[in-house]
Amino acid sequence: MTFQSGLINYTLIYLLAGFLNYLIFQLASIYVGSYLCEMPLKWTSYIVEARIPEAAWDMYRVTRFFTYPSYLSLVIAIIFSFLFLKQYHKKGLLKIFYLWMAIHAFNLFAGHIITGLITKEGFYYPLLWKRASDLIIILIGVLSVAFLVVFGCFYTRAVFLIAFSRSFVENYQKRNMYLLKLFVIPWIIGSILLIAVKLDFNYFYEFPQFEWLINFPIGLILLPMFFLNKNYRKSDFVIIKDKRPTKINIKLILFIGFVILAYKIFLINGISI
Repeated sequence: MTFQSGLINYTLIYLLAGFLNYLIFQLASIYVGSYLCEMPLKWTSYIVEARIPEAAWDMYRVTRFFTYPSYLSLVIAIIFSFLFLKQYHKKGLLKIFYLWMAIHAFNLFAGHIITGLITKEGFYYPLLWKRASDLIIILIGVLSVAFLVVFGCFYTRAVFLIAFSRSFVENYQKRNMYLLKLFVIPWIIGSILLIAVKLDFNYFYEFPQFEWLINFPIGLILLPMFFLNKNYRKSDFVIIKDKRPTKINIKLILFIGFVILAYKIFLINGISI
């Protein structure tokens, strides 16, 4: 696999994993809002909105509607982390999908808290209703940042074990380039594409502020990898190479295009629930 085809494939997998996590998050919000909180909802590509007056909100609805989907994301992250750890030594792109699924899911848990506190939306509302002090809010934000950094530290070695060429791990400079080209760039490009998937230009002004920022905390997962990889030697890695070079996955492109197009058409005018 060349860097060019790897970059495209990794970006596509980032996009697919991010979209699936976002869809699961939306479906969880629908379940919690509709069945647990008994609220009428409006489901669009960019938000699941509760259609009740402000006076109808109470602690029960606020804490569940704005936190339960994030807790589900944490469960999904743990599941896909185990799947990745079972798959990382095997050939193919499935292990990359498991890795990005875990990263996105961890981000929808801790990163959702961080962006919610910054924009005073989402996860911030339950803290506001509970009259949490500024110190408590800052502490929760710091713990969320630390959570993502620790996850990045834990996964550093595994990320280099899935490299498809020993030349990428010969020294820490090449490892940094490997991280940059096959993880950081897909993260940046994929995040822009995810915003495009969610965004409805007819309702641009309604796009939640935290949705612009929601994928930025993933950088906290990738950042420690640039520092910790200096401690490794080339002999620490056993590279699993495919017998034939992997090219750009056309089937993956078509599948992602079809799924996202169907999603956008399905929610073109929003759905009242």
